[in-house]
Amino acid sequence: MGAGIVASVAVDPREDQDLVMLDASHLFPIHTTWVGFRRGTRLREHAYDFLAAFGPHLTRRLIDRASADPERIAELFRRIALPVR
Repeated sequence: MGAGIVASVAVDPREDQDLVMLDASHLFPIHTTWVGFRRGTRLREHAYDFLAAFGPHLTRRLIDRASADPERIAELFRRIALPVR
């Protein structure tokens, strides 16, 4: 028998029914994941698709506005409630 720490997002309830899971979220701080790209880079369609899959709130319009004016990023994201898992 083995034991380990696995992020909850890595567990599939259907596939991993044989695992016993204990909530240990109180032991770890919440982390923010950042995605970045070089300023002035023209993003291709698959990059927008990846960002939308990564975070549904990351629309093409929002990404373009944030990359055009990096000083306004905090303002652009102020009203967006980010998911916490």
